[in-house]
Amino acid sequence: MHIRLATVSDAEAITRVHYNAAHGLRPANFYTEDILNSWAPSPSAEHRINRFRSIIESDKEVVVVAELDNKLIIGFGAIIISDHEIRALYIDPMYEHQGVGSKILQHLEELALAQGVNILKLEASLNAETFYIRHGYRVTQYDYHPLSSGGQMKCVKMSKQTTQTLENNE
Repeated sequence: MHIRLATVSDAEAITRVHYNAAHGLRPANFYTEDILNSWAPSPSAEHRINRFRSIIESDKEVVVVAELDNKLIIGFGAIIISDHEIRALYIDPMYEHQGVGSKILQHLEELALAQGVNILKLEASLNAETFYIRHGYRVTQYDYHPLSSGGQMKCVKMSKQTTQTLENNE
């Protein structure tokens, strides 16, 4: 597995990973089906694929993918360095608990450090809170994330001093 910058041709696979990751949460009962469908609609929805294409093409957000055997995308992450914000990190449930998310997160943190960012923030889904805590993030607030449907999804706002990442990797 390796981490690389996403390309526009990765948009469909990214949409699939996002859908699988969000809908794979059902057994944990973190969110209702309505919220899941609004948060991660069908991976074949052309507007979703086009949205990810636009994000990848933009200069605002850096999107990376975790790729297996140079062809299968099993996870992705995104960061807006100018806002000091990790925007997304999703792993296909078939590849959870194999270090994929940790590697993507480390890569995003290294990108931020290289740009002089000394603190990162994020809004995590409730199921991801323990993952981020294990990686040095601290809860700053429980809140709601607005969804494109007009609904809201419970989330947890978190932050981390990025200098911790550098010190932990030395």
